[in-house]
This record gives sequence, structure tokens and C-alpha cells, in this order.
Amino acid sequence: FYSALAGFMEPGESLEDAVVREMWEEAGVKVWNVRYHSGQPWPFPANLMLGFYARADASQPVRVDLDNELAGTS
Repeated sequence: FYSALAGFMEPGESLEDAVVREMWEEAGVKVWNVRYHSGQPWPFPANLMLGFYARADASQPVRVDLDNELAGTS
């Protein structure tokens, strides 16, 4: 099955930077031009669910078989 990528912000990190980092850590995809789409409350205290659009290089392969976050992020 497939699910949307998700993650949490780190202290001092912008929403856009968190999207870029989480996309790289969880899927190995480098993205840019991150734009907010929408949000909604999340059933956990002090949490929100936010959706974003971003651009990615279509010539780079996308792996959907990763079980864990990628090591060695840059």
C-alpha cells in the first residue's frame, strides 16, 4: 500500500525546509518550489496536517520501496 509522506518540523525550521528535508529523508527525492496547499486539524494535541505542492526532477528515479528513512542525508 502507499501513503503520503509525513514528518515533523525541527526547531527553527521553516515549513518549506521541512518539506524539502522530509522528501529527501523518506523518499530520496530532491524537491524545490515548495508551495502550501491546505491544512486541517489533526487528532493529536498541538499537531496540524499540512499539504504542500513541490517540484521534482522528472529525470530522477523515484523509489517507492523504501522501508526506512534514507541514511546520510545531505
